[in-house]
Amino acid sequence: MNQFLSISFIVLAASLVIAPPAQAGAIVKFDEAFGMPTPFSVGDDGQAARNIVRGVPAALQPWWVKRGEAKVEDNGKISARVDYLVFAGGNFIGTTGPITQVILTLFCGEDQFSTDPVPLEEEGMIRVRKEPLMPIPPAVCEDPALLVRIANPVAPWIAAFALEE
Repeated sequence: MNQFLSISFIVLAASLVIAPPAQAGAIVKFDEAFGMPTPFSVGDDGQAARNIVRGVPAALQPWWVKRGEAKVEDNGKISARVDYLVFAGGNFIGTTGPITQVILTLFCGEDQFSTDPVPLEEEGMIRVRKEPLMPIPPAVCEDPALLVRIANPVAPWIAAFALEE
């Protein structure tokens, strides 16, 4: 009996040593994505106003997303999946047109943290796994927002994420 207990203890101890490390905690999770519906809206004065989020202007054509989700870990890395991010108007409707790379930008209040450019596949798919955000975001992200932006000098936003409830 003692030999059985000794072997059981050794097996248990070994499993604890070789068990994978715990997954990093999430700073913030987003459980839904949506495309940028319109580049303009009606301003307070009744005039057309540019659709700006956290200082970032919208692209000049609307975009559509079938689904998406994202998680930012406490080590400053983001994992995200977006399905069918495509133009919702104009000559490129239903496609990604000439857009082949995007940037994911996390806002914590007014502070922003972005990935390097990542691929936007021809079918509008984005697959990002543990991509670093720079600089590293804080452990607590106040007033979070996550935008998908075209990887060009202007970097307008084309999609956003909704917080997980």
